[in-house]
Amino acid sequence: CEKSGSTVNPHKIKEAVKSAVSEEDRLNNVMLFGLKELEEEDDVHDAEDEGMVEEIVRELNVSPNLVAEIERVGERRDGFIRPLKVRMSRKDCVLELLARARRLKDTVKYSSVFLAPDRTREERSALKERVEALKKHREEFPDCMFYLKGDRICEKPRTVTQVSWPSIDYFGVYLTFVLWCGFDICLRA
Repeated sequence: CEKSGSTVNPHKIKEAVKSAVSEEDRLNNVMLFGLKELEEEDDVHDAEDEGMVEEIVRELNVSPNLVAEIERVGERRDGFIRPLKVRMSRKDCVLELLARARRLKDTVKYSSVFLAPDRTREERSALKERVEALKKHREEFPDCMFYLKGDRICEKPRTVTQVSWPSIDYFGVYLTFVLWCGFDICLRA
């Protein structure tokens, strides 16, 4: 067996494995944004977060027993609601939650709460760039509808349908009525 000129960098292997494991772990997570947070942090508030997450999961017709772990992400700051990271026991539950997430906007209690997949910092910055490009497209071409699908911006022409009411010739209607009923009704008035 001949020796190859290239060497394997153990640091790169370690980073690749770490990245793959991290990505696999993120597939079981869903992020909840806009869920009110109480002032102090203790076990009572953790239980309240768990109760709210359980309600949301039930609202989306997913079994709350599949919620494995709940935690607030980030540092506590004034005027900022930290997102909740919810770890589910199965990946398919995360997909079900994300697919049904739009139902929350129709609820009274959770209309300001939205769900998103757990993304890395790089994924979040790439998404932010795509959203900014999407906004720019919408400003430049207001007659077209743009939306994100995966990594690309898609375009769909806007169709505006005008509803036109039939114009009514009131004098013609009156004249038809008079002729149909007779002149004597008109003359009596």
